[in-house]
Amino acid sequence: EIADKINGFGYELDTTVLSPELYTEKTYEDWFLGALGRKVTLGYADPDDFTIYYPKFPTDFRVVAPDKGLDISGEFDDVMFNHEITDVCSYYDFSMYEGIAWGNRPLFQVTNNNEDNDMKVLLIRDSFSLAVIPYLSLMVRNCDCIDVRTTNGNFNGSIKTYIEETKPDVVILMYDILDYSYN
Repeated sequence: EIADKINGFGYELDTTVLSPELYTEKTYEDWFLGALGRKVTLGYADPDDFTIYYPKFPTDFRVVAPDKGLDISGEFDDVMFNHEITDVCSYYDFSMYEGIAWGNRPLFQVTNNNEDNDMKVLLIRDSFSLAVIPYLSLMVRNCDCIDVRTTNGNFNGSIKTYIEETKPDVVILMYDILDYSYN
């Protein structure tokens, strides 16, 4: 839906890379207990399954998270997920979402070395948007993600200055307004 909306503005993202038959599905059964579930505990909430879709086709990414000192390159599975989190079932220590796109980073930058459309997207996001980052990144050359929540991401720069300096083609606001702090 997001890619179709972007294409409606005259861009040409290749949405065929999102066809379900191009992915292998891995389901972690009873693996995820959300924030509200953690508050009421397993005594009152049942864990959910958590499914990740991995491309069957070759991928080549570089991801950078400056606050974490992370600068790695590789295939989708190797760089889009922190397997120290996704491969460990821990209901109370962390959320499965923190394993996607390396969690709540103030700034997370993805370069898709296989995409030649030179599209730059800026995603201003919260934790729910983590699941979008790997798949949106399959269709664009650059996807920068900023989390400005003061309790998690804590991007402390100026969004206006960041936009002026990086000149994204599209800015997507995908967050809960209650978590947003104005920069």
